[in-house]
Amino acid sequence: MPLSRSGSARLSPTLLIAAGLLSQVSPVFAADAEDAETLPALQVQETRPASWRPAGGVVAQTATIGTKTDAPLSETPQSVSVVTREQMEMQQAQSLGEALRYTPGIVTGLANADNRYDQLTIRGFNATTLGLYRDGLRQMSNQMTTRIEPFGLERIEVLRGPASVLYGQAAPGGLINAITKRPTADPLHMVEISGGSHDRLQAAVDLSGRLVDDGRALFRLTALARDADTQIDHNRDDRIYVAPALTLSLGEDTSLTLLASRQQDEAGTPGPLPASGTVLPNTHGRIPMNRYSGDPSLNEFDRTQTAFGWAFEHRFDDRWQLRQNTRYDRLDFDQANVYAYTPLATDGTMVNRGAYRFGVDADLFNTDTQLQADWQAGPASVTSLFGLDYRYNAEDFYQFMGAATPIDLYDPVYGQAIANPSLKVSDNTTRIDQIGVYTHQQIRLPQGLVLSLGGRQDWARSRVTDHMDNDARTSRSDDAFTWRAGAAWAFEAGLTPYVSWSTSFSPVSGTDVDGRAFRPSEAEQLEVGAKFQPDGFDSFFTLAWFDLTQTNVVTASPTNPAARYQTGEIWSRGIEFQAVAELGGGVSLIGAYTWQDPEVTRSLGADLHRKPTGIPDQMASLWGDYTVRSGPLAGLGLGAGVRYVGESAGDARNSFTVPDVTLVDLGVRYQLGDWRVAVNASNLFDRYYVAGCSSEANCSLGYERTVVASLRYSW
Repeated sequence: MPLSRSGSARLSPTLLIAAGLLSQVSPVFAADAEDAETLPALQVQETRPASWRPAGGVVAQTATIGTKTDAPLSETPQSVSVVTREQMEMQQAQSLGEALRYTPGIVTGLANADNRYDQLTIRGFNATTLGLYRDGLRQMSNQMTTRIEPFGLERIEVLRGPASVLYGQAAPGGLINAITKRPTADPLHMVEISGGSHDRLQAAVDLSGRLVDDGRALFRLTALARDADTQIDHNRDDRIYVAPALTLSLGEDTSLTLLASRQQDEAGTPGPLPASGTVLPNTHGRIPMNRYSGDPSLNEFDRTQTAFGWAFEHRFDDRWQLRQNTRYDRLDFDQANVYAYTPLATDGTMVNRGAYRFGVDADLFNTDTQLQADWQAGPASVTSLFGLDYRYNAEDFYQFMGAATPIDLYDPVYGQAIANPSLKVSDNTTRIDQIGVYTHQQIRLPQGLVLSLGGRQDWARSRVTDHMDNDARTSRSDDAFTWRAGAAWAFEAGLTPYVSWSTSFSPVSGTDVDGRAFRPSEAEQLEVGAKFQPDGFDSFFTLAWFDLTQTNVVTASPTNPAARYQTGEIWSRGIEFQAVAELGGGVSLIGAYTWQDPEVTRSLGADLHRKPTGIPDQMASLWGDYTVRSGPLAGLGLGAGVRYVGESAGDARNSFTVPDVTLVDLGVRYQLGDWRVAVNASNLFDRYYVAGCSSEANCSLGYERTVVASLRYSW
């Protein structure tokens, strides 16, 4: 029976090819760099908003996620955080989840040390499916989660709370917008190799500059190849990522940036572990952090993400400008694995397993056109935004089930004779159209009062063809109106208190016990807070209190799980604090604190008046970084961080609790001329901990100590 490759060090053919390419392109672009010094002044107009350009440190001044304009962070009457490129470099973030670990309100890493997806919750609500955006456009298909490569990102923006007023259907807790690296006016040439825990070996390249002497065309090429095992035995984390970009100046006031990417992932499915032996005591001891509950004889995970799109901008005059962001995504995905689905048997070592295969072939098209006017209304300065967006998602989905042998989690025997699942349980094609029109008005009065008001109308239609039922077709149409209103008062000292009310909706598939189609789930939130950005001090502080309720949640009868009703409700309230600051002298600081108290307030099940699983009651983090600017140690940098994750409920009845944990991270780097070497360690003291549980049969271990070392050359 074939098993996965061993854990010994190796270099895949793709990695060798990538390394060879890097060695070939280096002298070519080195010559270009020398020529660039004599080129004429740059004439290209960059399409990216100012808030999508490098922040130059850990403190960002503006963001597009809250208003779709270049509004200052202090003027957005809702909580916004920005993880800059510089922060990702300091911490050597290897995933979106790692980059967001020091951001308030976000729970990362709920899956079992799983490198396949970015499992994220915001303010107590899942944001993985409806909350991930890239360059302002939704990233995910309807039934499949993709993953974003952080090396290709310039920054990550987070908007907490309902956000349908600008984005349509959205997760109640907020959304995350990953901003792709864009072509730069100044030459940028960088190659990097890195390695570390779990036989990790990676090569990356980032090249940018002018394509023609007059500077009317800029390019950027970001690429990466990785060959790696994972913490979980018999699982891989291989990736090929290539992202070219081209910016063209089409006139003094018009520009177009073409963006493309292709990402191939080959991984495995780690599978859940039971509560007994991880969270709860077991007479046989603790289940190891690398334990694999599946079987390498059936462990396939192949995903290819392809994307092409553009960002267009035209300025008509000093008042009016037009923008359009468009992207086509193609997803090809297939997964087959063995999964454990029961708590431990009475002997305390065995779990039952099943075999599983499913796949998705999806096509997504997103386009968002915005017309913005900046004008005066008497003493008031007004920014008016009018938008029209359209989204189309077509995907084929299939699923097979099969039998598998049980496994002893304390003495596993792999390589079992497990057949490829052959019982087809699902085979359908889904097509979804959604169109939305929206407007956002931001009014700045001379006294410092900033008023925000926005509204949006959405129409959505979905059609499902069931190939297992003679291609029977069902369809449904939904529409929803969402809005947001807020006010902020900007004092001269830099303090800006604010208040806002925002709403969101998300479609719900299926029918209730009477055969009626479910209505969209809705959410509304009251948020009160203050932002502080003092003059002369490169820093940003936020403090927010929120009260968020989601209604129309599907709940099932305790005596008949097939009888489902849309009478459920989840209430979440909490306090968040964040501080980011450049203290001077090479010292920077990133701190966050979250207290949240989510509760299922309406339900027919055992979760009534209980806490949702996997949501810690408190989280706190602090990262400090120091770079020596002068003297014999100039270029030496040291960063250290501590993360506290509080207790969370282990199952729907809250019958057991996942303990809290405190983790320490560390980073050391040294910049000598064009060379940079860095070493980062996460979970430095190798703490054993459980990231979260959803039942006694389903718990996820956290990441053990992981070390990554990198060597970079820039010219």
